[in-house]
Amino acid sequence: PYELPNVENHSFFFISQSVTPEIEAKLHQHDAWELYFVVNGKGTHIAGDTSQYFEEGHAVLIPPMMHHCWQYDSDSADEEGNIRYLMVAFSHSFVEHCIQT
Repeated sequence: PYELPNVENHSFFFISQSVTPEIEAKLHQHDAWELYFVVNGKGTHIAGDTSQYFEEGHAVLIPPMMHHCWQYDSDSADEEGNIRYLMVAFSHSFVEHCIQT
C-alpha cells in the first residue's frame, strides 16, 4: 500500500493508512527503520524468523533489511471493512545523527 520514497538524504516519513485487510503488504524488506502502530485490527506479524500475534495498541520497531509483513484477520476490520495503522520510517543515518547530538 506504500513505497518508501526514493529521495536522497531523506530522514523519515509518516503515513496514516486505512485499508482492507487483503491489501496489506506481503513479506518485504527495506533499508529504513520502521515504527508501526496498530490503530485497529488484529492478526499475525512476521519479522525475521519470528511470528507474533498483535492487536490494536501494539507497536513494533523493525530494523533495516529485516524481512517482515503484517497479516490482518479479516474479522478485525472496522464497520467500513478497514484496518488502520500508523507508520514512521526513518533512515539509519537519522538514528546515528540523533545519537551524536
